[in-house]
Amino acid sequence: MADSEIDPLNEAVYETASNFHGRTGKGQTGLAKAVGINPSTFQSKVSKTEGYAHLSPVELRSTMVAADDFRALKQLNMDCGFVAVPVPHVECPADMDLVNAHLDLVGELGEACDEMKRALNDKRLTYDERIDVEKEFYDVVEKIYSLLDVLKGMSEPEDNITSINKVKR
Repeated sequence: MADSEIDPLNEAVYETASNFHGRTGKGQTGLAKAVGINPSTFQSKVSKTEGYAHLSPVELRSTMVAADDFRALKQLNMDCGFVAVPVPHVECPADMDLVNAHLDLVGELGEACDEMKRALNDKRLTYDERIDVEKEFYDVVEKIYSLLDVLKGMSEPEDNITSINKVKR
């Protein structure tokens, strides 16, 4: 990455802070108040271009939780070759939740395939195109876990299941 390029992790943290809307206020100042950091210190730490001041891991966690925005975690995992997926939870899932989770997964897979097709259309793959394709496929993984959560919620404890062989006809 060239010196003039902005690190994607710094970009993610900056966007999280800048887009904050909460009961403590909006933007970086509101989020600084929510996490208990002096606003001017916080603004330095979340700057896209600041080379010296950064959020500590604990501050980053507090920032993401307060903002309910985990794009920095997702970026950090991508940078290190990992996948972070939220642990979904559907209260009392029904058949339609399963259908919707499946359709969401298929739709996301379609978007990922479209992005890959677009990236390869000119018979070459740039770094930025590869990153865009990766992001789309990470979204597919998230949808897989959402579908698995619906199945988990629909499953019955083993002692409540009657064997098909024992069902009277």
